[in-house]
Amino acid sequence: MASRVLIVDDDQQARALASVLERGGYEVAVASDAQGAIAVLREGAVDAVLCAWMLVNADGVDLIRRIRARVRPCPPILMLGAIEGQEMVEEALRAGADDYLVQTLEAADLLARVERCIGRYRRAHGLQSVPGRGDKDDDGPTQRRRAVSRQTMRLGSQLHIPGNTLPPVIAVALCAGVGGGQSFEQLLAQLVSPVVRHASFFAVVHDTAWHDSDPCGRLSRQLNMNVSLASAGAPFAPGCLQIAAPGGGHVVAIDSPPGLRLVPPPPRGGLCPSADWLFRSLSEVFGRFVISVVMAGEGTDAAIGSELIVRGGGVCLIQDPEGGQPSEMVLGVEQRVPVARRIALSGLGETVSRYVGELSRQLMQARGEATS
Repeated sequence: MASRVLIVDDDQQARALASVLERGGYEVAVASDAQGAIAVLREGAVDAVLCAWMLVNADGVDLIRRIRARVRPCPPILMLGAIEGQEMVEEALRAGADDYLVQTLEAADLLARVERCIGRYRRAHGLQSVPGRGDKDDDGPTQRRRAVSRQTMRLGSQLHIPGNTLPPVIAVALCAGVGGGQSFEQLLAQLVSPVVRHASFFAVVHDTAWHDSDPCGRLSRQLNMNVSLASAGAPFAPGCLQIAAPGGGHVVAIDSPPGLRLVPPPPRGGLCPSADWLFRSLSEVFGRFVISVVMAGEGTDAAIGSELIVRGGGVCLIQDPEGGQPSEMVLGVEQRVPVARRIALSGLGETVSRYVGELSRQLMQARGEATS
């Protein structure tokens, strides 16, 4: 009997993972949320769980803790995350994961890690090995894994990039609320210069007084990057920051031809320019290669857009109030994106730079380029 793996993820990603595992000889069950995952596990007959870190309206880390607390016996759990790094591995393992995988993992390596995890669990519990492991059955998972290894598919590009295309650079989507202009400038000053050239930055700042002080000219002189107001047709240029102009319409990204568009606000009105419009369009164009950063300030913008970025495999960072009360904007994002990472302003720029550097490396690998 083939081993059975439970995938806990959204529909698009789960289908891609299921296809890889089924070709590797596994039976697959799928759950899109924590409640469904617990229900499948209580039915039994699950040999391993493959759980995404970022789930819609949930956190994979929290789900792992719930599984460990409620399911007996508990099968091995593998966490699938968007970012590679020791910090992510340690957090997953502390929560109870048996292994941590990144979405840029080769399909063959995914199958090998799942197989090893199941094998370790069975040996530790004195269970019989799964039929088909190590024998000469051409239909066994090991043989199928070898067949899959001849493919060049990478999970990251298959799961998150619309149309399996790759963006030209990493996108960093920024939003600051009313009164957040100063914090926004502090973040920009912290960015690591060598990393900046690998990303294109887009911002919506809801601070009228800040805009009155000619921020583009000032920031262009202070920073090692080109700063300008967003304009129709502007390209996705690395090392550039494009800021939505007050009253200039919604700024949206399009992929054909690649660049920005300005969209007039709908007749019913509403906040304009809106980070939700910008963030959503960036998710559609850049897939998992986009980072949303929401600064302190008043307002309710950026929550929906950040959720859509996370659904697409991207990263969401929010400014930690550092002992004070979170701003209205930060709270709004947290309510929709429980997996958003709170980072103190003093370390936010460094964190953004680290994510840009890692995602840039992954983007070059997906293109088959050599990394320096």
